[in-house]
Amino acid sequence: MNEVSLQEFAERVSSVMPVMCKSMMRYEENALTQGILSVPQFWAMSWLGKNPASSMHDLAQALKLKPSTATMLITRLTEMGLVERKHDTDDRRKVLVRLTRKGIKLLDEIGAQKKKALQETFRPLNPTERNQYLFLIETLAARLTEDLDGTAGNRTMTHDKEST
Repeated sequence: MNEVSLQEFAERVSSVMPVMCKSMMRYEENALTQGILSVPQFWAMSWLGKNPASSMHDLAQALKLKPSTATMLITRLTEMGLVERKHDTDDRRKVLVRLTRKGIKLLDEIGAQKKKALQETFRPLNPTERNQYLFLIETLAARLTEDLDGTAGNRTMTHDKEST
């Protein structure tokens, strides 16, 4: 396989990403794809889905948002009936946020549609190709997580060439 420069890689990935996104969006019809829910709002809901009854401080920190930005985001989700706020019973200064039933239902619907979209988008690949793609994307996600968490240390990057 020919080595590709990082610049050429970025150009080629940039040219195919719209095709993949368009393919996935064919199978999704929800608040996110219709523009009713913004991507940051979806991220907040996803985080709250994994971290129920979280503080506004924790949410803002996790999403790397200023407290005022997190407040505006949660206010909008509250107005939509997707999230609710309440004061912590132990510390009234602390505001807790959690998904409402409507929010949980919407998050579940979006998740189900995304899974269906991924199945249909990757259906043309054979199982071996899907496994190769999965290996690469999981490797990338792990390294990005290390970089974001600051745990990358002095990792040595390796590139194993496959014979063609």
